[in-house]
Amino acid sequence: MEEEFIISEDVLVSVQETFLDGVKCIKLNFKNNPPKFQEVDFADAEDTIFKKAKGFVGKSVRVIGWDQETNSKIQFNGNRVKDIVEVVHLIDKSSCLICGKTDNLLNYSEDFGNSWMHYRCKFPD
Repeated sequence: MEEEFIISEDVLVSVQETFLDGVKCIKLNFKNNPPKFQEVDFADAEDTIFKKAKGFVGKSVRVIGWDQETNSKIQFNGNRVKDIVEVVHLIDKSSCLICGKTDNLLNYSEDFGNSWMHYRCKFPD
């Protein structure tokens, strides 16, 4: 099954255990997005999935889901969550001073991180 981002970034406001069509789920409530549901495996006797989700409350998270062609016990109308992970911003580098692109390849600064460039832009071949 393919993965896709359901939510690239949002704050998790609350979590609650619930049942949807007779299947145990965790309802994830977000600040700027509608609720999503994470199916709980019957083998999860220690509630590790719920505890993990509860630990992210108040934090910025990324929600990863399954594609729409799944064989889940229930269909979540595009809201089926595979996993949630915390989003950590180390440094906001904005865009390259030379080419203007914004990506994860900004790695050269001459002013101690106040502005950034691509190494290949600063030192072309």
